[in-house]
Amino acid sequence: MTSLAHQFVGQVAFIPAVADTAGWQPRHEAPLGAEVSPRELLSDKRQSILLQLDNPWQAPELALRITTERSNYNGAHDALHFFLAISFVIVLGAALVVYMGLEFWLLRRLEVLNREIDGIGEQTRLPKLADLGRDELGQLSSALNSMLERLEQSEQRDRAILESIQDGYFEVDEHGHVQRINGAMVKILGYSSEELLDRPFTQLLLHRHTTTALQYFQNARDDSSLRTLCTPMRRHDGTLGDFEARLSVIQDSDGTFRGYRGILRDVSAQASQRRKLHTLAYHDTLTGLGNRKAFLEHLPQQIAEAQSQGKQLALFFIDLDHFKQVNDRFGHDAGDELLRAIALRLQHALRQPDQLYRLGGDEFTLLVSNASAETARIVGERLIAALRKPFDIAGTCIDFVTLSIGIALCPLDGQDAVTLTKAADSAMYLAKRQRSHIVIGPATQGTPQE
Repeated sequence: MTSLAHQFVGQVAFIPAVADTAGWQPRHEAPLGAEVSPRELLSDKRQSILLQLDNPWQAPELALRITTERSNYNGAHDALHFFLAISFVIVLGAALVVYMGLEFWLLRRLEVLNREIDGIGEQTRLPKLADLGRDELGQLSSALNSMLERLEQSEQRDRAILESIQDGYFEVDEHGHVQRINGAMVKILGYSSEELLDRPFTQLLLHRHTTTALQYFQNARDDSSLRTLCTPMRRHDGTLGDFEARLSVIQDSDGTFRGYRGILRDVSAQASQRRKLHTLAYHDTLTGLGNRKAFLEHLPQQIAEAQSQGKQLALFFIDLDHFKQVNDRFGHDAGDELLRAIALRLQHALRQPDQLYRLGGDEFTLLVSNASAETARIVGERLIAALRKPFDIAGTCIDFVTLSIGIALCPLDGQDAVTLTKAADSAMYLAKRQRSHIVIGPATQGTPQE
């Protein structure tokens, strides 16, 4: 048994003979008949077999249990664990080497590049990125530097252009806050940059114009054909000026609305000139009243308004009696002075909505809205009474100038400007011929009023 134990490198023990050896493997090389049982695994590390020897009569003579270590399995198991451990160490080492390579060769360089790019918008001048070598990352850095240089040159050119123009330049964001201005904008309005930047542009507008301006900005966003906004604006010193803003929409690369940019021009002088021209075109230069052109434009408008509201409109034709004697006796300068004085008295005798016009010479017209025949007569008497007090013209007392008034009512005497004008003119000439002060038109039987 000791010899067998050394031979098998395990433990050998006698066991009773086994009668049923089906499935066992015969060993013919033995001097006597021998059979070996299949291997039985006792654990991960041990195994056993049964060995049974027969006598010469082929009867079971001796049975042994041989228990040995699973040396091949254990060796392979240990080798596998060793291989896995070595592989893990190699992979871990390789990963560490790759990480260290990425960290020092790529990630830190990318971090530097990203940090420098992030800081571009916070600087007044575009910076130059760090030199990152000759590889692909370095080539990217060089390309970005070239792009930044071109962008800086473009911005310098834009700044130079904006600062050289005489008109104000501004940019506002989608919330209406001023984001950028040029020097001309500061000069035109008188505010400092700090007083304008990040402030709503509506602070420059009169309160009554704010809603209109906001609506115009909204419309300009939806309709690119709307470009110009004209509105009064308040300067820093409190004065008001007329300004013209030409707008365009700011959009980012994906078409999202980001605000407006525009050019602001002070057009106060032009607006004042236009107002003066309008005054000259529609007002009598001697008396300041509306002139014939204004009367001919306003009369159809007043007729249409009266008809739409179902009200009457009274048209007065007024002529000065004996005015020619003033020019003949005292000169045209005195006549002009008298016309100014008469116009002033007539205006003072009227209500605010009533519109008085001088057609030329000593002829005047008057439009009185919402007037019945009786109301028109009362207004006419008030005008006549206004001239009863003598005029003092350059020390000369003039008390002989009176009025002849013809009145036509719309729609009674006419429903259009031509018919109504003829009716009032005829009533005025009738008043002159009859030496009556007031004659109301044909629809009221041409009744003279003393």
